[in-house]
Amino acid sequence: GLVVILGLVICISLLVPPRSDLAEIARLKEKAIGLAENWESTEADEVLLQLDKLIPNDPFILRNLAVVRLNRFDRQNDEQEQENKDTPKQPPLPPKQLAAAIHALLQAEPNDPASHILASRAARLFRDRRIEITPPLPDVFASLARARELAPRDPAILLEMHERVQEPAYRKDEKAKQAR
Repeated sequence: GLVVILGLVICISLLVPPRSDLAEIARLKEKAIGLAENWESTEADEVLLQLDKLIPNDPFILRNLAVVRLNRFDRQNDEQEQENKDTPKQPPLPPKQLAAAIHALLQAEPNDPASHILASRAARLFRDRRIEITPPLPDVFASLARARELAPRDPAILLEMHERVQEPAYRKDEKAKQAR
């Protein structure tokens, strides 16, 4: 009995960080969110990577890293954003870094619809900018279909699917498939 209890206490102590680390983790999470909300994505990315070292493969960290990188990558070619003095200018994000964040999120959270929605959005950006990544991200619609399977009652996923169908790139893909 006592050996089992001691074994459980040791296992739990190895899995749960000390109180000082918990305070640091909470502080870093708040800092990352604040930076991301202020469009300081480079700094938010760095803080999230620090957090990942403290608690590897944490869904909160992986999801937010994917969101920060997706937003940064999406905005880096937006000339209007470059002229906006309220948002700090960020250095360009290499496509491989966005893809790495999406792949890590999909691997850690394969049954979370949000993972597949983020993957779809990243795949759409790569498709629209004619960027090829190895290994490739899942197809825009395959990701949305998976998200729909996981959350069939979520109307936001249907809206996202509807928006993708309206895009010229989708229509071009469909015409090419029909011509085969």
